[in-house]
Amino acid sequence: MNSRCYLVVVSTWLLALSPALGGPTGAEFWPQWRGPLGTGAAPAADPPVTWNETNHVRWKTRLPGSGSATPIVWGDRVFILTAIPTGKKVERKMPDEKAKAEPAATQKGGGPPRPETPNEIYQFVVICYDRNTGKSLWQKIARDEPPR
Repeated sequence: MNSRCYLVVVSTWLLALSPALGGPTGAEFWPQWRGPLGTGAAPAADPPVTWNETNHVRWKTRLPGSGSATPIVWGDRVFILTAIPTGKKVERKMPDEKAKAEPAATQKGGGPPRPETPNEIYQFVVICYDRNTGKSLWQKIARDEPPR
């Protein structure tokens, strides 16, 4: 499972469970990739149309690591998934000579040449921030994973 799936799975479960518990339906939050309706729009939102360093910015914080998962906004919480390099190296297996000699399009999966596989172990970490202040409330390691 890739890192992006963790947030989608968690947020979908929360979205599905909340009406049964009499809680929010998710329409007023950003519970999944592309928003509450999966369209990239938030019908209940009224965002500013302009902003800069001093205008319409409540807070900002530097995130550790990197990633491309969507933030999840639920109530007064913002959940982020990030991949943090651990500094631990993994010995990569050398591809056999036949695979190295074949053109990329004929190799397993075809398509364009693939980028080099990382040789470092990453921690996939979920961080919860207070939506109003930007303060980090908690941080949990979801998975330590060597590159594939």
